[in-house]
Amino acid sequence: MSYLNAFIYTKGNTLLHRLDPRSKGVMAISAAVSLGLLVSGVAVYLIIIGILLLVIYASGLGRQVYASIRSYAILSVILFAVNLWATRSLVVSALVVERLVLFVEIFSVISLTTSPEDLGSALLKLGLPYTFVLAFTMSLRFLPTVANELRSIEDSQKSRGLELDKGGFVARIKKYVPILIPLLVNTIIRAEQVAEAMESKCFGATTRPTRIRDLKFGLADWLTVVLSAAALAALSYHYALTHSALTFL
Repeated sequence: MSYLNAFIYTKGNTLLHRLDPRSKGVMAISAAVSLGLLVSGVAVYLIIIGILLLVIYASGLGRQVYASIRSYAILSVILFAVNLWATRSLVVSALVVERLVLFVEIFSVISLTTSPEDLGSALLKLGLPYTFVLAFTMSLRFLPTVANELRSIEDSQKSRGLELDKGGFVARIKKYVPILIPLLVNTIIRAEQVAEAMESKCFGATTRPTRIRDLKFGLADWLTVVLSAAALAALSYHYALTHSALTFL
């Protein structure tokens, strides 16, 4: 479950933490779309440098990002092998894996610097239903709780003699049954407790409840949106020119 740490909000006071979730969403979407439009290895490396600079600037996030990259190592190796077998090209296979890692890390950095409360406020301002926003933000808040509970259950079962690292693939899956069943039961109990707490607080009495902190776009947010849109437009123009030139030839 170490990969979950790369998507759990980490408190901070950096520029990324202070940005509005909507501007960070535009930045993330622009970067994700740009990954699909990359036509040269140079552009890939420029994006890598940019992401690394953001991670370094957002102090304390390097460990979580490194953990997520390490957790996706096996998937990256499999993807590289499949592409190498299909294309017979080391460069193409490396670029495909690189895009996958970058795509994951883009949204990892956004998740690490955006609190569920701010994300919920941003979704409400975009016009989404309150019930949907509440369910989504509560699921995000439960991620660290479920991850910690799973880790506690694993430690408890290991102390009772359960060996999760031995045996074949099927045998290891079967050994997770005494871990997943208590986790499922505890999750259901916690969900019932949350439902009772919501009923006691008259949930549903109003369709548009107010929030303590109101999000507002600042200068940094507008600059982020403009720069992200400009970078995406420039890369799209470059891709269109290259694609049309190849088609003409």
